[in-house]
Amino acid sequence: MNSKPTLSLMEKLWAVLGILKSIPFIILSALAWPLQSNGASTFYRHIAYTAIREVTGNLPTRAILGLSRTTDEAYAVFMESMGLPVDTVVLENDTKGHWIGDSSAEHVLFYCHGGSYAVYASDAHIRGLWQIVRELQFAGKSLAVLLLSYDVSSTAGYPRQLQQASSLLSYLIKTIDKDPSKVILAGDSAGGHLILALVSHILHLHPEVPPMDLPPKSAFLGVILLSPWVTFDTESADSMRRNRVKDFLHIPSLENWSVVFRGAAPQDNYLVPMDAPLKWWQGLPALKVLIISGTDEIFVDDIDVFAKNLANVHPTVSHFSASGEAHIQVFAEFMLRESVSRQRAVLQQWLGERI
Repeated sequence: MNSKPTLSLMEKLWAVLGILKSIPFIILSALAWPLQSNGASTFYRHIAYTAIREVTGNLPTRAILGLSRTTDEAYAVFMESMGLPVDTVVLENDTKGHWIGDSSAEHVLFYCHGGSYAVYASDAHIRGLWQIVRELQFAGKSLAVLLLSYDVSSTAGYPRQLQQASSLLSYLIKTIDKDPSKVILAGDSAGGHLILALVSHILHLHPEVPPMDLPPKSAFLGVILLSPWVTFDTESADSMRRNRVKDFLHIPSLENWSVVFRGAAPQDNYLVPMDAPLKWWQGLPALKVLIISGTDEIFVDDIDVFAKNLANVHPTVSHFSASGEAHIQVFAEFMLRESVSRQRAVLQQWLGERI
């Protein structure tokens, strides 16, 4: 179970100091903007991304969690603000799934959120997913989101999150008898990593996860990977260096969070999809695969390599990399209160054409 840490007065004071410590670097970044050729695509993004990186680097994970809403809280607050009913599934292993939209909809987007397995789903995630549902409704389409509320890695390490994803998907396919051809598996960043681990588990049974058997000859309508985390290596890809100040991800934090998440688990194909051989993905049970990234994110080179590899064994893979956009711009646009990103436009069009 996710249990939000209660911060002591001293921890709160240290968190405030960590935030204050970030301010001089943000100011320096703003002053240096005219002289930089490798910053984010706009001045506003440059400042916002610098602030996110600095605050992430200066705050302990416990403080970030203690100052944030849990996934369950963020969901409940958003639904209440929209006058929408809370509809939560609670499984025997304490896994929760939150419905966004009508759970009786014809199609379901089974969604795993990002956050390096270290932090909860954000308000931007919930708003972005609701926007997907609403725009499809306006177009006469019927889709609901089933959002997995997985345990963050400080409370439970791998493979707990994969066990939770498998159990919730099993609930969707077996308990309420949703046809896989009406289901799209989707996730962003670490959530994309979790979707790939789930697909790997379906293809090759993980020894520590209950089986997830699909009906014979069935396939999911699609798989969507938004800026997926495909490797924990932060040194090999040139984009890790090239886009370091164009993106809002903080590389040292990613490194620390990946260690906490993995624990003593071996670096196998479930954990590092980038390194899996091509034959590992043969028989991937999805009619279509969409991979979306941004040219300004640190993951883009690794995502590009992974997408090309996957396309060699699954002919319906399409990869769109949005020029001038960073990591999960599809949700960052809500955080930054920007207009519709190219990533969101492509995602919405892809869904509209297949539902």
